Parts: sequence; C-alpha cells; structure tokens
Amino acid sequence: MYEDTVNRANPIAGRINMSNLCSEILQVNSASEYDENLDYTRTGHDISCNLGSLNIAHTMDSPDFARTVETAVRGLTAVSDMSHIRSVPSIEAGMPPRTPSDWGR
Repeated sequence: MYEDTVNRANPIAGRINMSNLCSEILQVNSASEYDENLDYTRTGHDISCNLGSLNIAHTMDSPDFARTVETAVRGLTAVSDMSHIRSVPSIEAGMPPRTPSDWGR
C-alpha cells in the first residue's frame, strides 16, 4: 500500500495509514493510546473485515444474479451488526459508521 497515493484518492475525512493483510480494505483509522498500565487513555478506530465466499461459476449462472449478490452482502452485514466486539473497543468505535466486507472467489 502506498499511503500517500491512497490518501490523495480518499474522499472521506480522516487518514488511512494501513490496510488489512490482503490490502482489499483501506479504511480511515486511528491508533489507540494507553497509559503505563495499558489502560486506554484514548480509544482509536480500527478495522474488522468479515470475509465471505461465493462460487463464481454458480453465481454467474444464477437466474437472479443481483438477488444472489444482495443476499450475500446482507448476510455479511448481519454478521457485523450481530457481532459483540466490546472486548476490542477500538474496533467497536471504528465499525458502526463503516461495514467493510470482502468476497473471495
């Protein structure tokens, strides 16, 4: 990932300084800050990406391609909405306005 190039093309307020491991999710994020006891002094905004997979041959042959894709996206959105991520406050802070997902093939 080329951080300057990504941020020049980013239309959303905030800075992107990293991606997920496969680099398909580039999302505004910010680091958390901790005191000497490792308690949060400021909770940042982190990324959690839910991954899904569709068989591309079957999906392309589907009689209702749009419905197949919409159903799959709604499914991953439901996973995000129902996930209890209170144990990672920075992801909880970063997720509500954003719902990243990725599709394998």
